[in-house]
Amino acid sequence: MKRYSQMVFREICALIALCLLCSCNREPPSVTIKSDIERLPVSQQSVWARALPDSDIPSLERLRDLDDLDFFAGCAVEKASITDEGLARLSRLSLPQLHTLALGYCENITDAGLAYVGQMHTVTQLILAGSPQITDAGLPKLLAMKNLTYLDLRGCLGITDRGLLTLATKTNWQEISLGGCSNVTNAGVARLQAALPNAKVRKDDIEWSESKCDKAL
Repeated sequence: MKRYSQMVFREICALIALCLLCSCNREPPSVTIKSDIERLPVSQQSVWARALPDSDIPSLERLRDLDDLDFFAGCAVEKASITDEGLARLSRLSLPQLHTLALGYCENITDAGLAYVGQMHTVTQLILAGSPQITDAGLPKLLAMKNLTYLDLRGCLGITDRGLLTLATKTNWQEISLGGCSNVTNAGVARLQAALPNAKVRKDDIEWSESKCDKAL
């Protein structure tokens, strides 16, 4: 009987461990409309919002613990719905824990929209990879984000060496990724790295080519 109990106990422990592992590996929920957000627990920390329309973005405010808001995931299968108007609405929300904002392959956001992103002072990581309307002109609008230390500009063809000079004026960067930025030169990367000795400035074009979504910019 004692041996049987021990076997059962070990099996229960193994099952609990498996459940915990599955929970850790589970993808964040994908929200496409307001009602999807309303069904989530207010403690939800991460969501995918690739198809969420501008009109439903204010509903995100109920997720007070939201740490990671991702409009990038799913870029290979659908276009992002968010526009500059959506960014404006997002910037007005109270999301005190929001640290990561992913706007990769968002075809309808522009430099004008970065003015709203620049008002989101809790954000520490900003991903703009593959967004075709982001150019040098939008970068100054990010400089006021004191907590922003990671910037992903991979595949942004509108970024040039001139834009890197703008980024160099903000000195608390930890990492800037520039792979696939065909109008950024190695000399420009070297100058930015010299200006930001405590940061990691990366331009890995091969890595970008292998990781980008399966569609044209």
